[in-house]
Amino acid sequence: MKIAHVCPFYHPAIGGVKQVVEELAKRQVKEGHEVHVFTSDWDKEKRIKIKEEEMDGIKIHRCFHLAKFANFVSFWPTIFQKIITMKFDIVHSHVFGHPHFFLSALASRISGAKHLHTTHCPWTKANRSITGRLGMLLSYNLFSRFSFKITNKIIAITPWEINFIKKYGGAKNKIVVLPNGMSEDFFKKIKNNDFKKKKGISGKMVLCRNSEKNTIQREKCNFCNKGSR
Repeated sequence: MKIAHVCPFYHPAIGGVKQVVEELAKRQVKEGHEVHVFTSDWDKEKRIKIKEEEMDGIKIHRCFHLAKFANFVSFWPTIFQKIITMKFDIVHSHVFGHPHFFLSALASRISGAKHLHTTHCPWTKANRSITGRLGMLLSYNLFSRFSFKITNKIIAITPWEINFIKKYGGAKNKIVVLPNGMSEDFFKKIKNNDFKKKKGISGKMVLCRNSEKNTIQREKCNFCNKGSR
């Protein structure tokens, strides 16, 4: 199949959504599919000069963005024409509320491609500027609501998103809860690992990275201590 992923950022930008798209795309390439990633040419700091390249068998297209809004929303309308003319079997857009969601959904409907959308836990109550709140109000209640209507399948990565999706027009029978995957490497036991002993930790633990201080913090997790994994 010929598959397109549409996301706000991709390499060299760093982010959770980028990582999800990259992992999906790599595995789809290994399965023999032709995979394209369409994204903005903005890496959250500057415009990226290289617009077309191939990495790990994935064809990357960085679309020229005409404008930026709020913290990380950008407008790159050429995605609409590219999806229609390049004739995809599946178009998978990522992140609710952004202009590329609406453009991808509409272009998929016109071109006959199946359209999937992963919302990626939208933050509806985050602190926003007046411009950001107005843009969100317009997008959520008009453009994104329309996009849900013409989307074939809606992927929620947590059950929390189900009510949010239904609130903005997503039909219940289109929603599937599919959490982000984890590499099997995370579940392999490491022999002769004395990290916990050195740090004086007993029982189960969760490690997370504090990106601001670039340090590793540890914190016991009550959920894990109950025997869940």
